[in-house]
Amino acid sequence: MHYGFNGGKEHTRKELSELFNVSISRISEIINRAERKLKHPSVSNSIISTGFNEIYTSVDIDKKLIKQAERITNE
Repeated sequence: MHYGFNGGKEHTRKELSELFNVSISRISEIINRAERKLKHPSVSNSIISTGFNEIYTSVDIDKKLIKQAERITNE
C-alpha cells in the first residue's frame, strides 16, 4: 500500500498508521523489514523472473543484483 503496487494508490506512512491504528514508527519498522526482505537475492531473483520489476524501481535495490537475476532467468 505504501508504494501503490498493483495499480493502487500510494499511501503515506501517516495514512497507513491511521488505517491500521498503529504508530508511524511501527509502520516505518514494517516497511523497512519488507524492503530488507525484497532486497534478499533469493527473493529478488524470483520477483524479477516473474516480471514484477516495478517493485525494484520503488525499493532501492542494487542494479547489479537486478542484472544478475535477469541473467539467471535468461539462462
